[in-house]
Amino acid sequence: MIAHPLCIEFYFERRLVMAKFAQSLAAGVVFLLFGLFCLTSYAEPISADKAKWMGYVENYFMNNDHDITLRKSLAWGDPTTDAEGNVSITYRYNALIGDKDRVVIEDRFTFEKDGKFIEVKKLSKEMVETAKIAETPETKAAGAFLAETVAESYEKAVALCDDAMKKAMSVEMLKEIWSGLTSQFGKFQGAQAVKTEKLLGYVRVHMECRFEQGRAVLMVVVDKDTKISGLFLLSSEKEESIKDDANLDTAASRKKAQEGWQNFMRGNSAEGEPLFLEATQLDPKNANAWQGLGWTQWAQGKKDEAKKSFEICLTLDKKNVAALNGLGQIAQLEGDTEKAIEYWTEGVKIDLRATGPMAALASVYDGKDDYENAIKYYEMWLRVEPNNDDAKTALKKVKEKAGK
Repeated sequence: MIAHPLCIEFYFERRLVMAKFAQSLAAGVVFLLFGLFCLTSYAEPISADKAKWMGYVENYFMNNDHDITLRKSLAWGDPTTDAEGNVSITYRYNALIGDKDRVVIEDRFTFEKDGKFIEVKKLSKEMVETAKIAETPETKAAGAFLAETVAESYEKAVALCDDAMKKAMSVEMLKEIWSGLTSQFGKFQGAQAVKTEKLLGYVRVHMECRFEQGRAVLMVVVDKDTKISGLFLLSSEKEESIKDDANLDTAASRKKAQEGWQNFMRGNSAEGEPLFLEATQLDPKNANAWQGLGWTQWAQGKKDEAKKSFEICLTLDKKNVAALNGLGQIAQLEGDTEKAIEYWTEGVKIDLRATGPMAALASVYDGKDDYENAIKYYEMWLRVEPNNDDAKTALKKVKEKAGK
């Protein structure tokens, strides 16, 4: 049985509507709808040409800047054309960043005459307010855990965890997780709690961490005794210039990949494969397209082709957990269980929410009668999905076999 890649359902829960909207955009419908909306929302009528470029900006936001959770338009400039025929338009808007910061931003977007994105330049960014949350025992506990981790006092950090978490995350694993963040984003600069939420007796504390070259939001789960019960990377963003390679059609590649994922999620892997293949040809650097190509090939039993696609994906994105999961499945099918374990273990190290590799590791260790590790990964799985009946049943059976 071919398992789906890690968290694909979550990706599409958020992006499927956007992808469908992008299809209408390609047909030009969005410009008509957007123009009609503008005519009813602004005092002055908007020309069809201006509405078209405003629509291209909206298409940009569909595929980028997902840390902007809310956005309200304030003002649009008039399109201007340079000597090469490229068109620029300024856009001023009020944005809520990561459910925390309210800012007013003015950007200048530049497109080729056919609408292909070239670049966006930030003209101004003004902080309006920063959401603050009250300090609680749980936020203090999360802050203390993070402080020990930042200080590289990993033993002390793990000592703040509950027993189940200590089994799931060793000192060495925590060290690898933090080293991975700092190697990617640079020196740590500070952190603050930006959100808390209660669930099943636990408090999830969202900690925004700032680094030299970006930011990341960690979710630290705290139990009723203020012990650390979970650690998850919710999002990350590296600060770099947003500019497409002039030789690559990145926007078209992303669109084809979105169409490929839609087909894959509907079970149409044979139809999704050529869409992903075209996406990789439009932009050979599109790791998401290579990953999707691998899954559609794997679902059709094209083991060797899928293996190659997943490997290319990893050369572009070394932390692509879904590709690691796929390579693990292929290695297991080829009879190389140890290699499969290596892939899956790496996936869990990268992302402690990676239920695909967790489930695979729990199952393979159960088959090897290594009940200690099987229990460890089933418990990790349930920490992410506490209501998963399959994991609960499997864990109960393993504990019975282990005499626990």
